[in-house]
Amino acid sequence: MQTMSEVSKEILRNSYSTLKWIWAIVMALAVEQAVETFIYYVDPTTGVEIIRDWRHFYMKDVLIFIIFIVTIVRFYHGDSRYLDRTYLESRLEGFGPRRAPSARSRFFDFYFLLCHAIIFYVLAASQRYFLYFFYVYIFLLFFNSIWLGTTYLRAPKKEDVRFPRNWAVNNIIHVYCLLSLYFLTNELASSYSHIAFFFLALSNSFFDYFTTWSYYFPRIEETEILEVSGQPFRLDK
Repeated sequence: MQTMSEVSKEILRNSYSTLKWIWAIVMALAVEQAVETFIYYVDPTTGVEIIRDWRHFYMKDVLIFIIFIVTIVRFYHGDSRYLDRTYLESRLEGFGPRRAPSARSRFFDFYFLLCHAIIFYVLAASQRYFLYFFYVYIFLLFFNSIWLGTTYLRAPKKEDVRFPRNWAVNNIIHVYCLLSLYFLTNELASSYSHIAFFFLALSNSFFDYFTTWSYYFPRIEETEILEVSGQPFRLDK
């Protein structure tokens, strides 16, 4: 099999660094915004943001903050594994040029993941407004499913992206459940809509990990390097 040259491997490594750093920075800013929004609240009399005391930590605010943290951790973990698998581990496994991400694929990955991070920033800024937070959350799942669909269509070997396909299916199912909740509770006017949303959001992350556990936490195998006829030979245990 024809493998990638050292120049091609360097191009992939540089593409990975460019893509992941800017995406990670915006994701970090989203976390900062979420924490700040959670800690501070707007005084209704003065309109000034002040630090909450224990009396102003309402259940709805706590549930929304937990949803945000659980969701962004899962997205960051999953997207990082995708990038590592596509741009770093592929080089180590000696994938041929046909399985290396093309310029078009790198373009899609860069802008879709950057948009993911921006959506998370908007989600963090929407924490004080439950209905807006709900809308942005649904849009995040839908947008993520579109990107995952493009990874499946772009992959030369479908086996490489079977786990992202599972993510997309999980997202679409939960978008349907969330929309059903929206209409069944008269646009989330019901008193239990916050709790139902909370458990559906946790369910989305749980099934994401449950159905793709080996992708998130791949098995680590020991390797011995032996000398065979003067040449290095890898022996996997």
